[in-house]
Amino acid sequence: MDRLRSRGAKIKTLREFILAEGKKEKRQIIPKANPNDDWEFGDNDIDYVIPDPLDPDWNWTWSDIFISSAPAGSVVTTIDVHYEIIHPWAGDLQVDLNDEFRYRELTLHEADGESGVDLIETVYDITTFAGLAVNQEWDLWVLDYYEGDSGYIDYWWIKVYYGGSANPPDHDLCVDAIATALDIPYDGSTVGAGGTDISSCSSNDSADVWHSFTPAQSAAYLLSLCGSEFDTTLAVYDGCGGNELDCNDDACDLQSELTLSLNASQTYLIRIAGYEGEVGNYTLLISQSGPPPSLEPNFPGPADKAYDVLREGYLTWNSGAEILQNIMPASVLQTQTLITPKGIYGTDDRLDAYQVTDPDWLAVGDSVAVMVSLYEVVDNGDGTYTLPADTMDEIYYSLNNRHLCSSEPFRNQPSAGYCTGVLVAPDIIATAGHCIINSSECAEFAFVFGYRMLNSSTPVLTIDQSDLYFCGGIIDRIETYDDDWGLIQLDREVLNHAPLQVRRSGKVADGQDLLVIGYPYGVPVKYADNAWVQNNSATEYFLANLDVYTGNSGTPVFNTATLEIEGLLVAGQEDFEPVGSCDRSIVYPDTPGNEQCTRTTQFSDQIPVFDVYLGTDPGQLSLACSEVPYPWCPIGPLDCGKNYYWKVVRKENGIQTDGDTWVFSTEYVGDLNHDCQVSIADFEFFAAAWLLDSCDPINNYCNQNDLDKFGSVDISDLILLLTHWTESTEP
Repeated sequence: MDRLRSRGAKIKTLREFILAEGKKEKRQIIPKANPNDDWEFGDNDIDYVIPDPLDPDWNWTWSDIFISSAPAGSVVTTIDVHYEIIHPWAGDLQVDLNDEFRYRELTLHEADGESGVDLIETVYDITTFAGLAVNQEWDLWVLDYYEGDSGYIDYWWIKVYYGGSANPPDHDLCVDAIATALDIPYDGSTVGAGGTDISSCSSNDSADVWHSFTPAQSAAYLLSLCGSEFDTTLAVYDGCGGNELDCNDDACDLQSELTLSLNASQTYLIRIAGYEGEVGNYTLLISQSGPPPSLEPNFPGPADKAYDVLREGYLTWNSGAEILQNIMPASVLQTQTLITPKGIYGTDDRLDAYQVTDPDWLAVGDSVAVMVSLYEVVDNGDGTYTLPADTMDEIYYSLNNRHLCSSEPFRNQPSAGYCTGVLVAPDIIATAGHCIINSSECAEFAFVFGYRMLNSSTPVLTIDQSDLYFCGGIIDRIETYDDDWGLIQLDREVLNHAPLQVRRSGKVADGQDLLVIGYPYGVPVKYADNAWVQNNSATEYFLANLDVYTGNSGTPVFNTATLEIEGLLVAGQEDFEPVGSCDRSIVYPDTPGNEQCTRTTQFSDQIPVFDVYLGTDPGQLSLACSEVPYPWCPIGPLDCGKNYYWKVVRKENGIQTDGDTWVFSTEYVGDLNHDCQVSIADFEFFAAAWLLDSCDPINNYCNQNDLDKFGSVDISDLILLLTHWTESTEP
């Protein structure tokens, strides 16, 4: 014993004792004078054993009292508490008082090791819990720190005071929402607030107040309650009684924060409440999240006023040149909550990437991503991430307590994903609306490209950071019986995968052949065709006989003739059925096909696309590319020896934004007679224009004699001409 004590062990000499049977009479409650406050009272006389540290079940013991009759929104001012604990050595005990969710705690008695029989105390005027909700569970916690004896909580009571019935705040109702300005903090309170709504991301947060915000420009905005004094919830609506656009509970400790893309001049309603009815003081701050999006196309390629441009290739803008450099021909050479049930129709047509030989299929499949939980992804610290390796059968067994049959395809492949998404703009993923409910949930997932089987036994589980993207916010989403889709803003542009085209008007033809590319049950990407449109009557969706499963939610459904995305897979029939001691895929007849696909026309107007105009006359440009989702346009072959003018028009949400008009030349600098070579004849043309000024698009840059297009014909132009003249005369 002494040896253990010398090492710092906290041990008390064992003593024999006998606990008296039965209960003592309850002591009379002494009211605390608090004339300005109302109060609620509760008590508990159930005995709770306090185990000795030698007991294998040694742990904290608690007794609870639930207060529920205070007016809605009442908050604590002070608390009185009385407790009676039967124990032969009271100095063994630590006694704490906590609110229901242990946001705050107060130690009522420290374990000091001193002797004393029983612990009977009353503590008045406790302000530790001021501002918390009155109506909740209150807990008395007791722990025995020293060995050799035990006891029990015999009885305790709590008296919770509150400052009368507070008047409701001026912005208690949505119609009375207080307008909030950008970058100006608003300090308010929910004390006395009523309400009946409950946010989708919270529980019982019915005491609410409202704000409004009307952004001056379309951008991503950060709405933050960080630093508020209670457990807040935050939700954004498109109007009073309208749709909840996003919701967050605990983004920064117990306070709320969310990022949401908002449209210019549209008024949004902001609901502030408290988890499980908590009320208190808050600070709301709205700020723009990062730099505003560049609506106008920029960074032209070829660069403005470039010369010696190839007569066949691509026009690029924004990040287009970098994306093209990364994906061509890499996309072909390198690509080889489980929510809604789906199923197999006829024969199982699913193929792994290494089994696909069609380069066009592989190219579009390169832009399909799997949604993975960040809790299951390992950051390796070297620019790579590792996905979980649990097999499809292991995941299935953990959920259903049954194994998949040994004949089940892909049962031994890893199951890392939850849903599927597809890249529809350099920084936008389209998926099913039910895959991500709100920003709180969105922040828990990442989108991963390149998750595939290299061969029959080798999955790609180590992912480069250039193929893993985080949620930057929810642009928009909807989830109804007929309409189910979501658009997710990524944390950055994807520079090594190409955005894909979606149908923007009309609808897919009856009986059209279809292809799906996705992640059934979270296994590496699968390709499946031999399906077709079978019911095309609904406005919001069509039905088809697609070979898909849970995990395929959000999978793009391609038109096999055009490889344009016609819809997103969102619902269907059951996946598996029991066969003896295992489960296997259910095989449905090819008709009728009942896999439900949300039409892309339900959300396509929110995906930015570009029109590209090109010509040799800046006043008469012709449409070269129409409504492309990617920042490039193929051109050529172009004529030799011409100045070409071009511009890009961005279209989104019915708004058209024209870019600048750029110019480039397809001939050698100095080929002024347009015979595709530089010679003495060109020098004669040039000499006649020597020292002309004010060269611009109106006069075709002084009839193209301003070779560098800097506004005048001078020595710099002569140097360019001589350079190419010399090149053309070399043997």
